[in-house]
Amino acid sequence: MAKLDDKARYDVFGDGRVILYRTKVRGALNPVWQAEIRTPSSTGRVRKSTKQKDLDTAISFAKDEFYKAEARVQQGQPLNPVRFQFIAGEYLLWLERQLKEQRISLNKCETHKRIIEKSLSPYFKSTYLHKISTDEIEKYHSQRVRLGATHQGKKVAGATLDRDNSILKAIFSYAIRRGYAKQTPQMPTNAKHFQRASFTRAEMKKLQKKLDEWVSMVSPLDGGHIRDYRELFRLYVMIITYSGIRPGKEMSSLHWSQVSYKKAGKQEFVKLSVITSKNKKGNQIRRGVVAMPQLKPYLEHVKTLPQLYNKNDYIFIHPPTTQLRKEYIGKPIATFKKQWNEFISWAQLKTEAKPPFRNRSLYSNRHYYFEMRMLNGDVPLHALAKNGGTSIQVIEKWYAEITAEQYADSLAGLIEREN
Repeated sequence: MAKLDDKARYDVFGDGRVILYRTKVRGALNPVWQAEIRTPSSTGRVRKSTKQKDLDTAISFAKDEFYKAEARVQQGQPLNPVRFQFIAGEYLLWLERQLKEQRISLNKCETHKRIIEKSLSPYFKSTYLHKISTDEIEKYHSQRVRLGATHQGKKVAGATLDRDNSILKAIFSYAIRRGYAKQTPQMPTNAKHFQRASFTRAEMKKLQKKLDEWVSMVSPLDGGHIRDYRELFRLYVMIITYSGIRPGKEMSSLHWSQVSYKKAGKQEFVKLSVITSKNKKGNQIRRGVVAMPQLKPYLEHVKTLPQLYNKNDYIFIHPPTTQLRKEYIGKPIATFKKQWNEFISWAQLKTEAKPPFRNRSLYSNRHYYFEMRMLNGDVPLHALAKNGGTSIQVIEKWYAEITAEQYADSLAGLIEREN
C-alpha cells in the first residue's frame, strides 16, 4: 500500500517526475487523483485525470502514462499530444485571419473549410495527431472511395484524394509551427498524371469543320436562342484552341474592351486579357494573353451579330433570345459544358481514336494548344507557361508523354538550320 506525503499529494518515483494530487472542489477534497507528469527528455509537463479514487490504481495508471509520454518524446513526438479536431479547428481560425489579411484566396479558405468539416474531421475526430500515420491515411482514402463522392454520385478520383492530402499536409505544417507536432506523415499518392486527352491536327481540322456545320445546320424553324448560343459556343472553343485560356472563370471574364489586334515585327496576333483563376490573394488579377492570328476571323464574325456583340460588355453573355429566366439576359455564361458534351458526341470526336481512349472535354482544346506550341518548337517553355497562366513544372508534368518522335519536325528543323 502506497503511503501519502500528505493527504492530497504523492510523489510516485520520489524525484518529482510523476506527482499525484487531489484538488479541493467547493471546499471538499476531490477523491479522484490527478497526475502531473514530466519526462527527462523534454520540457513542460502533462496534466491529466487518472479517473481513479484508489491510490494504488492511480499510481499504476500514472506510471503507464509516464512511460507512454517518454516514448513519444523519444520518437520525436510532442509531450502533450493534441487531437485532430482541436488542431483542425485552430487551423481554420488561422486561415480566416490569413484571408482577412489577403494572404490567401477566398477559394482556398472555403475549400479547406469544406473538406475539413465534411470529410477529414468526421473521420479522424478525436484521434491524436501523432497517431495519424500513412496507414491511417490510406484507411481514410479507402473509406472515401467506399462511400463515394457526395456530388452528382461521381466516384472519388485519385486527384480528389491527393487534394485531401494537401489539406492534411497544411494542417500538419501549422501544427509543427505551433509545436503540436514534430513531423508530417508520408502521404500516399493516388492520382496518375498522364497526358490529358487532346486532338491530332487532323482531328482538330475535323472539329472546326463540324463546328461550322453545328452552327449552319440550325433551321429557321428553330428558336433564335439555338443559333445564338451555337455562335457563341463556336467562338468559345476557338478562343481556347488558339490562346490556351482555361474554360470556366477565365473565359467568362473576357470583355470586348480587352480584345485588340497587334503586330510584333511582321507577325500579327490577337491580344486578350483575362482575370486569372489562379490568383493568390483573393483579388482579381488580369493576365495578358497572346492568341494566334487565326482567331481574328471568328471574333470579327461575332462582331457582325448585333444581338451578340456589345463593345462595352463581356464576350460570353446570355443573349436576349435565351429561354432562361429574363434576369439571365446579359449575365456572363459560366460554362458551355452541356453544349460541349452534346456537340462532341454529335461530331463523333468524344473519345480518342488510340489508347488509352480518354474522353475529351473543353480542356482538351487547351491541351491541344499547348501540345502544338511545344511540338512546333518555336516558343520558349517559360513564355508558353506565362501565356497560359501556369508553370513550367505543370507543363512538364502533364505533357511528359510527348515523345521525341512527336518532336521530329522541330528537332529536324534545328538540324537543318545548323547545316
